[in-house]
Amino acid sequence: LYSVLVNAKQAVEAGQPIGISGSTGRSTGEHLHFQMEYKDKTIDPKPILDYINEVIRTVKGQISQQIDNELRRK
Repeated sequence: LYSVLVNAKQAVEAGQPIGISGSTGRSTGEHLHFQMEYKDKTIDPKPILDYINEVIRTVKGQISQQIDNELRRK
């Protein structure tokens, strides 16, 4: 990520830019490293973010259960 446009825990709107991608460090081209963490552990975002169907699962409790299930598998 070349530049961050929002603050940690800041609410954002759909379509709002949150950063500017670029090529920094030892990368060989522009890209974005996307990572989700919960309780200091990296989690798989696929159960939460369904990019193909444009769905973000955020029903109260549902997202927490999915995260907890993912952490138990590790």
